[in-house]
Amino acid sequence: MESKYKYLILRNLQMKSKSKLIILLSLLLVPVTAYAVNFSDVSEDMFTYQAISVFEADGIVEGYPDGTFRPDQAINRAEALKIILLAFPNGESLADNAFTDVFDDQWFFDFVREGVGRSIVEGYTDGTFKPGQTVNFAESLKMGLFAKGVAEGD
Repeated sequence: MESKYKYLILRNLQMKSKSKLIILLSLLLVPVTAYAVNFSDVSEDMFTYQAISVFEADGIVEGYPDGTFRPDQAINRAEALKIILLAFPNGESLADNAFTDVFDDQWFFDFVREGVGRSIVEGYTDGTFKPGQTVNFAESLKMGLFAKGVAEGD
């Protein structure tokens, strides 16, 4: 692995933001050429620039109405799951909703159902998914690897 990527992984371990997830996923995907980024808070000198530009061009991530991306903003379980599922599409395998905190009128409803159906995520023992809870590095890594097709125990 190139030293550049090792540095990004080590730096990434300390981050709890969109940038963390973007870097994690970019390491799992084949490197590609960067495109122009249309976010006022993402500049070419940022270490996440190339990954963000590719993910934006592919429709995996989008910014906010004010023209920002907010790369250092914390990311929750629902947002992370959406990005991961869009980065690693595998057809829909929707599970029934069994969570007491996920409802059919919420934007992430089908993403959660697909994540469960593809065995990428699970809920908690209390019957919740906790979509608004900040995702940690271990959860992001597990979701990304499972979406990529790496089974537990591989």
